[in-house]
Amino acid sequence: NMRHIIHDARQISPQIPVLLISPPAIAKRSLWELIGLYRCEKDLLEQQLAPQLAQVAHEEGASFLDARDSVDEFHADDGMHLSRADHQALGKACGETLRAMLLGNAG
Repeated sequence: NMRHIIHDARQISPQIPVLLISPPAIAKRSLWELIGLYRCEKDLLEQQLAPQLAQVAHEEGASFLDARDSVDEFHADDGMHLSRADHQALGKACGETLRAMLLGNAG
């Protein structure tokens, strides 16, 4: 549970900045493989985590980034991992968010 992780981190360092990142979608081409081979539930694989994680971030005083704003879905060959371009786009978004967090915490 994300709340427990945030609380554990703040037990160690009460002022630690926390960033929750909601993942991109699993590529449609990979959903059926996960369902067929690994018996994953389609509803769970397709669920949107962003609203729940944004809510937790807000309630816990953490920052939030929806990776789908930078990377709509996983684009590596298996459809379940980030491609090189995905890593670059998400890394840039994370860097901008972290920079804003740290500058905000410094002032």
